[in-house]
Amino acid sequence: MLNTPQGDSADDGRRERPGEAGHGDGGRGAIRVAVSVDVTARGDVIAATLMRFADVEVVPCPDGPSSVGHAGVDVAMALATADESRVAPAVEQMIADLAGFRDPPSVIAVACKVDAEDARRALAAGAHGYVTMADGIGALEDAVRTVAAGGSWIGSPVGVALVQEDALMAGAGLQPRERDILRLVALGYTNAEAASELCFSVRTIETVRGTVCRRLGISSRRELVAAAFDLGLLRDRAA
Repeated sequence: MLNTPQGDSADDGRRERPGEAGHGDGGRGAIRVAVSVDVTARGDVIAATLMRFADVEVVPCPDGPSSVGHAGVDVAMALATADESRVAPAVEQMIADLAGFRDPPSVIAVACKVDAEDARRALAAGAHGYVTMADGIGALEDAVRTVAAGGSWIGSPVGVALVQEDALMAGAGLQPRERDILRLVALGYTNAEAASELCFSVRTIETVRGTVCRRLGISSRRELVAAAFDLGLLRDRAA
């Protein structure tokens, strides 16, 4: 559950910030935040935590993401379902559900753990913020207020993970296509299976695989898996 990180003051999660409010209230009323409380027990924790913040009104959405757009809210919290460890699918569904609304709320993804790949996917789908359950009360408030004011917010652990992942990929000289192929091959996909998954030809998979192996000095499957792990491509499988 959400805990205040070590080093944060006890009132970090409840500090007032004059002039900050939701975009739908002219800067004077409460920030209305929608939470799908039935998706997972984490929704109840998030809702209870948000209620502690000054000038924040929690709007329960018992019907899930499809009802968020009808609630007249400034920010919507997207949470992973009970059978999904990543939050990006929930973000993608919520963004799709809100696509037809004239003034849809900004979406904040609330993840269970730091996952750079999940964060990248959620942000690419349209999330304006990404926070984890371990980031703390102060971080959650910062995310809500920043996103409600029209900005974007990424928790420090996630931001560090994204930067580290980008640095690793840059250092290895891998392009996105090469990264995807290396990951699937390391997971045990055959060349034909990887080609089908990524919509490439088998010949392309074979060529790219050979190029990556030569560049990284890989001469065996064990070395290929180790390289994929070191590059963070198998992080979710190791958790």
